[in-house]
Amino acid sequence: MQFWDGKRYRLEVWCVMPNNVHVRFWLFAGESLASILGSWKKFPSRRVNAMVNRRGMLWQDESYDHLIRDAQEFRAGGSIHLG
Repeated sequence: MQFWDGKRYRLEVWCVMPNNVHVRFWLFAGESLASILGSWKKFPSRRVNAMVNRRGMLWQDESYDHLIRDAQEFRAGGSIHLG
């Protein structure tokens, strides 16, 4: 997640848990949410599968996401959940 921080987005806060990730970040202009989420899933999937000597899907196809639309939602703690 930190690899593209400052280049494609700005990370605000994140928490990696055993079966999901919560993250709040600022998406830079011209970047796509789908592209960012895809890159976050692709890299760890390859690493984990290599470590356990397997292939296949690691993450669920879908993610729960919520775009923060205003300052009130930001203060309330909106985030993206990958699980």
